[in-house]
Amino acid sequence: MGLLNFLHNIKYLSDNLLYNKFKYEMINQERMSLIVENLKYELKDDLYSLTVPKIKTPEDTIRDLIENKKSISRFGDGEFMLAFGQSIPFQKYSPELGTRLKEILISKRDIPVGIGRYFFYSLRNALPLIKTFVRTWVYENREKMLKLMDLNKQYYSTEFSQLYMTYREYDYEVHFKNVRKIWEKRDVVIIQGKGVLNNFKYNVFDNTSSLEHLIAPSKDAFLEYESILKKAIEIPKDKLVIFILGPTATVLAYDLANLGY
Repeated sequence: MGLLNFLHNIKYLSDNLLYNKFKYEMINQERMSLIVENLKYELKDDLYSLTVPKIKTPEDTIRDLIENKKSISRFGDGEFMLAFGQSIPFQKYSPELGTRLKEILISKRDIPVGIGRYFFYSLRNALPLIKTFVRTWVYENREKMLKLMDLNKQYYSTEFSQLYMTYREYDYEVHFKNVRKIWEKRDVVIIQGKGVLNNFKYNVFDNTSSLEHLIAPSKDAFLEYESILKKAIEIPKDKLVIFILGPTATVLAYDLANLGY
């Protein structure tokens, strides 16, 4: 009987502790909901003085790339981490790479630099994973990002090519039709990490005039930067070059654009 009473008491304490914890969390959620709901009024005046980078929408970014045949050098969280001096899983930090990325971010040249628009703008239509990412990693690093950026510079949207990973609702057919116009009836060379395109279900490049693949390292590609660049500048300038090489692609796109590609 002593053991049964002991187990009964443990169950009672457990049930009550869980109930109290649940009740506490419910109260916290209610309070948080009230705080969030009221924030738009509390922050109204402060928002007038909030300065954020100028970043074009994904739609405007695509339009500019097509109509003006511009190049683009894309930045995501990995590129920013390397600019901060940190390694990422598939690219070790090097001072040279960090310096180049910081140089590109504030470059005065007319080469579009893509930044995640959702880093600084509304999350109203963002997927839950993106919202969590912005409210954690971006929140913790936003001030460091701003210190590396030029608030007078016009940036472009880095998510124009990854809208499906970012937003909940958009016109899928119109979006991909417009993206595909970038390389439509063009001679295209893709320089990619080994195996990067192996598991793609759909071939979005089936509307090119010709398509060539050049293989580069899928990890720590920046260690081979000079040899990759040497291969790239052998490509005729009337061809469209697409890099799928992580942060190394960001630097290569910028350098080739400077060379007239």
